Amino acid sequence: MLQHLGAYSLSNQSAEVVQGSRSIEVRPVGVTKGNAIDKIMQELGHRKIITTSIDYVLCIGHFLAKDEDVYTLPQFDVEPESERKAKVWQADIMNIKFNLKRDKYFSCTVGRECSLARYKLEGASEVASLLHNLASADRGERDDSRPTKRQKEDHDSGAMSE
Repeated sequence: MLQHLGAYSLSNQSAEVVQGSRSIEVRPVGVTKGNAIDKIMQELGHRKIITTSIDYVLCIGHFLAKDEDVYTLPQFDVEPESERKAKVWQADIMNIKFNLKRDKYFSCTVGRECSLARYKLEGASEVASLLHNLASADRGERDDSRPTKRQKEDHDSGAMSE
């Protein structure tokens, strides 16, 4: 497929070919997953789909290096605590704002060592466990049958947990 795309000249188009480990994407130049999140938030405000504040955003993925901006939206660059400001998405027409502070934006990479994400999950089973625990927490339950990685490390090093 990549050879066919190469044979078809995209030089006159405003598109680029991005090759992943098991995927090929053709997308407009400059479009990233971070841009897509901004657009989604604008649409949610414009259509009044969300009219209350957002509790948190959870972003989990194994993205290409080009899409790492999804983990650290520009307004979330590390700043001194006193200067941290909320990320604000604003729909121009409806003037609805979503305030989302950095500590409410949870970014997790899956299976990658080098990433801009704040957290790392080892694989699909850890993603499933996290999602299960989040769903259970909403119902007041929690699956404590599986220790977290930190609990395992504390146990292996002999540290006591409270």
